[in-house]
Amino acid sequence: MCLMGTLQKKTLTGKSEGLVCSDNTELNV
Repeated sequence: MCLMGTLQKKTLTGKSEGLVCSDNTELNV
């Protein structure tokens, strides 16, 4: 999980819309 880092919407990759952490940790919500 992303405890440290800012949650940002993953839309640059064009994949499913999810939350990506600054440490490249994908979080599906």
